[in-house]
Amino acid sequence: MEKKDLKIVFFGTPDFAVESLKRLVEGGYNVVGVVTMPDKPAGRGHHLLQSDVKKYAVENGLHLMQPVKLKDEEFVNELR
Repeated sequence: MEKKDLKIVFFGTPDFAVESLKRLVEGGYNVVGVVTMPDKPAGRGHHLLQSDVKKYAVENGLHLMQPVKLKDEEFVNELR
C-alpha cells in the first residue's frame, strides 16, 4: 500500500501536534482533513485565538473542520 492510498484525518489542537501533522504532509501522506477545536476568545479583548494546528492547516490548504461536539451529526457525515 502506498502513502497516497491512505486517507488520513488528523485530530489535534495543542501546539506540539503541529509537528506530527507537518511530518505527515511533508512525508507525502494523503491528509484529507484536519480536525481541531473551535477558536476560543482570549485576553482582555476576547479576540478569537486560533490553534497552531488550524494555522498550519490553513497555510497548507488542508480541509479544516472545527466541530463544537465530535458527536455532531453534521460533523460525522462530513467525515464519511
